[in-house]
Amino acid sequence: MRTVCLVLSLLVASPLYGEDAVWVPAKDMSKDAVLNDRAVETFDAGLRPEWGYAVPQQDTFVVMHPKQDYPQAPLYVVLHSAGHDVMSCVDCTQKEQIAKIQADNTPTERPNLQNPTPEDRDKFMAAARERREKINTAILAVLKPEQKGAFEKMQGAKFTFPQRQGRRPNQ
Repeated sequence: MRTVCLVLSLLVASPLYGEDAVWVPAKDMSKDAVLNDRAVETFDAGLRPEWGYAVPQQDTFVVMHPKQDYPQAPLYVVLHSAGHDVMSCVDCTQKEQIAKIQADNTPTERPNLQNPTPEDRDKFMAAARERREKINTAILAVLKPEQKGAFEKMQGAKFTFPQRQGRRPNQ
């Protein structure tokens, strides 16, 4: 639906540039994909002479649909960037999302664990484990399928530290 609205708005705006050359992006279904659990539609668009490009080129833009369709969902359009193809721009967006996830979940202060009670240590470890799981879940939601496999492989097998043993008396 959003794609139809976008193409229609481009068609409606095209008479503003003159009746003789209509600019209509063409949907390239061979490049459509699913990234970050979002449907992605790819459009190829040529240039109009009045735009003044010295050398003709073919540009691309993508429309990323929301993860869940709902009324008035935001439309996410990624345009080509000079010197980059459109998918590298999508990848830059992905890196920014991951950096934001990490920054938003970094604790602002660390507790003093010089001589913690067992309860304080357990509380700190549980909070750190919960924060790590939250971050990993959020990052996995942003990654492409092949990246998810590499991310999970980097983390390795689940590991739990053994419980600390108390000190023995007179030692």
